Amino acid sequence: FRFPHDPGTVAGVARVLPGLEVIEIDSLALLEDRFRDVVHMLSQGGPHDHGIDLAALDPAELTGLPGVQELLMLVEIAQFTEEDDWDVVVVDCPPSADMLRIVTAPDTLLSYLDRIWPRHERTMSAIGTDLRKAVLAATVERIVKAVTQVRDLLADRTRTAARLITGPEQVAVAEARRVRSAAALLGLRLDA
Repeated sequence: FRFPHDPGTVAGVARVLPGLEVIEIDSLALLEDRFRDVVHMLSQGGPHDHGIDLAALDPAELTGLPGVQELLMLVEIAQFTEEDDWDVVVVDCPPSADMLRIVTAPDTLLSYLDRIWPRHERTMSAIGTDLRKAVLAATVERIVKAVTQVRDLLADRTRTAARLITGPEQVAVAEARRVRSAAALLGLRLDA
């Protein structure tokens, strides 16, 4: 199935067959939407300037940060799994190296956050007197909660599995073997 990419159209849910729907996620639009939410939340912290001006950034600039778009898409997909509308959610991932980066993105982000701004410091900021810092801490905690849910979903072998698909070329088969080994080390269940 190919979504129409005509100017002005927004891809979304399309029914392909009875009982089969396809969803295309626009990661840049998702990033822009979430970025606006964060900027709005931070602006609620009052007029004090603490050197943080996220509004000076263009959300598209954030796409260069490793894993940002992948994480947003995973959070969106995880939300679909919580809805009763679908029995099975299938994610068509990019080639193997990108797929491994996608499934490791949640742990990578959580690890970076804990190194940059440890949880106990975020908690102290959330209950402190600096309102902007408290709002920022609350925003980061919302992100941590969403990313943790994704990480837990990926690690849940009763709910999540992967199938590797490869071409008949020798190099592609060798790459599939490498990905199979990496997936096993990551604890990702392989169905086929």
